[in-house]
Amino acid sequence: MGDLQRSLPGPELKLGSFSITGVQMIVAAAAARGLDTQELLDRVGLPEAALVESDGWIPEVVEWRLWDEAARMLRDPLFGLHVGEAVVDSQCPEILYHAARVCPTVGQSLHRLVRFFSVFHRRTRVCLETDGALARFVKDGGTRVVPCPHGTLAVLGNVLLRLRGLLGGPFPLREVWFTHSRPADLDEYERIFAAPVRFDKPCNALICDRAQLDWPLPTRSPKLLELLDRHLADIAGLPADDFLDLVRRDLTEHLHEAALNVAHTAKRLGMSQRTLQRRLQDAGRSFQDLFDDVRRELALRHLAAGNLTICEVASRVGFTDLRAFYRAFKRWTGTAPGQYRAHAHAMA
Repeated sequence: MGDLQRSLPGPELKLGSFSITGVQMIVAAAAARGLDTQELLDRVGLPEAALVESDGWIPEVVEWRLWDEAARMLRDPLFGLHVGEAVVDSQCPEILYHAARVCPTVGQSLHRLVRFFSVFHRRTRVCLETDGALARFVKDGGTRVVPCPHGTLAVLGNVLLRLRGLLGGPFPLREVWFTHSRPADLDEYERIFAAPVRFDKPCNALICDRAQLDWPLPTRSPKLLELLDRHLADIAGLPADDFLDLVRRDLTEHLHEAALNVAHTAKRLGMSQRTLQRRLQDAGRSFQDLFDDVRRELALRHLAAGNLTICEVASRVGFTDLRAFYRAFKRWTGTAPGQYRAHAHAMA
């Protein structure tokens, strides 16, 4: 796992906002365990009337107090993990999870959570990273390490358990990372995640094999997904059509495959080859143009980073012939890979 290590975070933390829908989920889970929710709300300074505003928001620090107080009153140090488990089979009101459910693949489902997580929590960092044969779904890290672990436990536990439910079987993990320190009892972590759990890490993450991102979801529904995407984009204030970004991400994740082509890409995205080509044409692009763009951008990034040999960079961006990579790179930039790397390091 050495390639995925990062520096430990600094003290900076910019606060965000937490949706009232999330508050309702926490309160409902506490009530199901027999907790007096009015007392809980009183203790954290939340009026009961605030729960009626389903499109409202509370400060992130109030969210942390809510998690911590509920955990203290229930004497459950893993309250967040248990909430994440409890709501897996519920009719979750968050449209975000419905969109993730009808995606064509696991990878596209996780991408939906990343792109639209701001409808649930503003400021929290969620991303999907790939590195060689590994993939990592990350919640917070870097300079953003929050002092309350319950929300992270709820999200990572819930995402994993929902994937297992959608797939109708296991979704094995390589490791699970948390930024908080190791607790005395790991039994519940091991029961939920069924994988090695590491603590005091630079981010919170579910780590799996990259190939698992291509696993198809039996619940996929392209037409429903298109409707939900538009609605989510409107809520989040994002551009409605991120189709080019969608294709770019898929190409980036599969550049290392020798058989990468338009037919395989269309299949992973849950559409016909003709539909993919038509939508690209409508956006003013061709598959080959976009393929070249993604290869060039990733090659430039790897060469500037300087942690891979030129041969390794060529392989990462889908070239089996080093001479073909040199020709393509000269066409893209007018210079050789080694010259570009030297210039990038001189400018750093």
